Amino acid sequence: MKTPSRLLTRRAFGVAAYPANPQDHDARHETADATRISDLIDEAVKTNAMVAICGARGTGKTWAVHAAIPANAHVVTVERLDKEKVHMGDIATAIIEDLAPDESMGRSAEVRDRKLRRIIGTAAKTAKVVLVIEEAHKVHHSTLRALKRLRELTWMGQSQLLSIILVGQSNPFDKPSMEEVAKRSDALLLEGLTADEATTYIERHAGHVFHPDAIHALAETPKARNWLDLQEAVDHCLAAAMAGGRDTVTLVDVATATGGGLRAMLDSTGISQAAAAAELKISTTDLSRHLNGERDNPETQRRITEFLMEKMGGGNHPARKVA
Repeated sequence: MKTPSRLLTRRAFGVAAYPANPQDHDARHETADATRISDLIDEAVKTNAMVAICGARGTGKTWAVHAAIPANAHVVTVERLDKEKVHMGDIATAIIEDLAPDESMGRSAEVRDRKLRRIIGTAAKTAKVVLVIEEAHKVHHSTLRALKRLRELTWMGQSQLLSIILVGQSNPFDKPSMEEVAKRSDALLLEGLTADEATTYIERHAGHVFHPDAIHALAETPKARNWLDLQEAVDHCLAAAMAGGRDTVTLVDVATATGGGLRAMLDSTGISQAAAAAELKISTTDLSRHLNGERDNPETQRRITEFLMEKMGGGNHPARKVA
């Protein structure tokens, strides 16, 4: 299905032009992952630990991490875009720029390291120092080992002067060369949105144009496990409804756009799975896979969807009409 302009489709349905996401303060949704991140960051900052927050893109890692860091902390971020090439020189520059912008880098590594010790130690006496590195899964293992040594710096009798938070799509410590670092660090793997959390998001931001059955069906699909995929799925459902001339997203639209909701559609027809498979001339196993959202064959997916739409009266089933 060709997707029209997302902005214009949202406007046509009265959905916010830029759907709220976890990076938007006004749209905060408390999720199990956000709570776990908050708890881990709180403990990491208190104990000056080195931790990794790991999850697929679109899971809200960055937002949750920065929301959890204490407001009075000295936060250092590494801005270099090419994270594969980030080295300790970049990190040292970031620390000096963020904690002591009037200081110079120094002409040698020895001078630089002595300045780092003093700058971090001085800052740590006034508030917690937190170093945050994004896309940590791209950072070279030698840089990660150097970070461990950075955390072990001492200043005027104080050890472990800062906490280090690595944010990435995979665990940067999960490599044979990182065994020692892994034993001195911690990692949290995000689980993604639950069906209930996805349901809350859809209800808040597009619930007025989604039938309740459609909300439930979409929230149960694999597309609803992270924020970015869920937003895209909502857009595709709106586009399917528009293409069908409907002002409300139905189960048919969810099935057309994502492959979800087929089992609910079948249940509403009163036809057994075996009878449906016989009419479609496919195996019950194949039908069951598609009913469970496993879209391994687009053509079979299309046939099943059209078959169920016909049995439901062309997609305008009374149970899904707007009251």
